[in-house]
Amino acid sequence: MTASRQSPLARAFAHRSFVIGFALVVLVATIALLSFFWTPYDVTRLVVADRMQPPSRAHWFGTDQFGRDVLSMIMVGARNSIAVALVAVGIGMGVGVPLGCWAAARGGWVDEALMRFNDVVFAFPALLSAIMITAIFGPGAVNAIIAIGIFNIPVFARVARAGALALWPREFVLAARAAGKGPTLITVEHILPNIATILLVQVTIQFALGILAEAGLSYVGLGAQPPMPSWGRMLFDAQPRMIVAPYLALFPGMAIAITVLGLNLLGDGLTDMFDPKLRQQR
Repeated sequence: MTASRQSPLARAFAHRSFVIGFALVVLVATIALLSFFWTPYDVTRLVVADRMQPPSRAHWFGTDQFGRDVLSMIMVGARNSIAVALVAVGIGMGVGVPLGCWAAARGGWVDEALMRFNDVVFAFPALLSAIMITAIFGPGAVNAIIAIGIFNIPVFARVARAGALALWPREFVLAARAAGKGPTLITVEHILPNIATILLVQVTIQFALGILAEAGLSYVGLGAQPPMPSWGRMLFDAQPRMIVAPYLALFPGMAIAITVLGLNLLGDGLTDMFDPKLRQQR
């Protein structure tokens, strides 16, 4: 069967990057789900007698300065990072996509005003937004979600607007307008289904950036607060102990790298699945 006749799923799994990325994402998601029901040790229990133990059969990834099992903390940290990134991407997509589609449909001063507002929001990175939010409401995972979500809004708005603008002059949209359909109905029935693929690819990109942003915010103390484990917080706590216990930074750093790598490879595979030019080249 030629590449052009293959189903989208078959094309995706024929793409090595997609397969590797999909496997890594499933692995991290499985670990995060497993942490809801089981971890090797209680992450909130402090065992001073076991502090700073190197990796062993009892503690595969060693223990930290409080005697907590590092593997258990990474498992719980996975669900926290995924939850923060997932909700933040949902906020960005839920607000940004309608704004971008509305701007493309209306045009004129509405389009210009929305895009300039997006530029203002985009000028404030997630870290700066988190600092402003936590200065008012205090640090925490919820405030990190809000900060990352606000940062994602202009990203999805720009992607949705660009995709919609390319479709409005197309014949099938002109036919829908001639049939008496309004901008809202055309956007829902014709525009959104045709830009769903580029939005899906953007979701994987923003999800990876959300993982990094959550780790960065936790690293500076603006994310999840102790005793709730976080990959970024684990890196911060490991910093003064890098020489005597490098594993404290190695394992959470690997967790972040594997998750982000998997999402990026997954996005690359999705791009190959939906891009006809790349399909012709393969």
